[in-house]
Amino acid sequence: MDVLTRSILPERPFLLFGLGDRPKFVFQGGALLRAPGGEPVHSWARGGEATFEPDAGRVVLGGRPIVWENEEGLFWRDGGAPVRVAESAVPLRLPDFRGHPHAEALRTLLREILVNIDGGAPLPNFYVYRRPWRRDGAMMAMVLEATGNLGQLRAWAESLDDPFDRNNGGDEEPDNLGQTLYLLGRLGLGDHPLVARTVEASRRRLGPDGALLGNTDGRPHPAYCGAWLRLGLEACGRDASWVPVPDGPDDYGPLFWMRREWIGPEAAATAVSYDARYPYLWWAKAHFHRLPVPAEWRVPASPLTWEQHASRADYGAIAPLSAAWAEARFSAPHTWHAAEMFLYLREATAFEKTQPQ
Repeated sequence: MDVLTRSILPERPFLLFGLGDRPKFVFQGGALLRAPGGEPVHSWARGGEATFEPDAGRVVLGGRPIVWENEEGLFWRDGGAPVRVAESAVPLRLPDFRGHPHAEALRTLLREILVNIDGGAPLPNFYVYRRPWRRDGAMMAMVLEATGNLGQLRAWAESLDDPFDRNNGGDEEPDNLGQTLYLLGRLGLGDHPLVARTVEASRRRLGPDGALLGNTDGRPHPAYCGAWLRLGLEACGRDASWVPVPDGPDDYGPLFWMRREWIGPEAAATAVSYDARYPYLWWAKAHFHRLPVPAEWRVPASPLTWEQHASRADYGAIAPLSAAWAEARFSAPHTWHAAEMFLYLREATAFEKTQPQ
């Protein structure tokens, strides 16, 4: 299925490094550079074309690794002893998912998530976003918890002091309420002072029909927002019985696959369509509807994930990687996409429902 693979290629292939709390680097054009600024660390004069092994975090030249990143750190070598250029303060785990039919993709997707944790904050893409988003952060947290890496977000979560991220033009998006609680709860911060403030803000937001008032991504999404609030309250060990999940038209309803039984039939009936600008929406809906992995899908060229034409991204900042991407308002990798894809592929072998035509 061509629409599920990235169609806009950079002028020069690259591989990102700097997982979790490590400083960021990129290998491109035969050199290891600091990212996003592009200051050189080392270049390789030897001839030949380097090959990338994204799932292993490795660049190979002449049959030997010249840059690689593992749980111990980031290293480069040019004929002599390896040079370590980064290591972690927070322990890092890189499982190999041995035996899983999508092991290569899972390894690559985990790295695409970890490399976009910058200064402890979960960014959608560290080139074009400077502020973390609660929605992306909550989805990233699910992957990080599943792989033993949730501690990467702890310092950032402890610093939160607002129920909302206010990233969409300053809007207080109601799905943030549940996502904030979910993040704090899963990190064992159920007694954080922001929990009580977020619960109180949530109670004030309930409309007369039980739906949370306000817009998410510019429109009301009552089922999606209500379900996130219930999940967040449960994560904090709080009573969630006072939060309804209204049924009715909501095209974000089937993005909430975590507790499918909470989404009523009208919200769940949204058609599964694909928009190449925001591929994470398709992967989430595929997860909700338990669709099988399309037979034509193969692990695409790295990065596996992307976003295009997002209203709050600074696409000019990605020009050092690709002028074509900056011009097309395109960025890769993207963590909401990576998280949805990872969490879907991890379970997809159990899905038996056939994909609607």
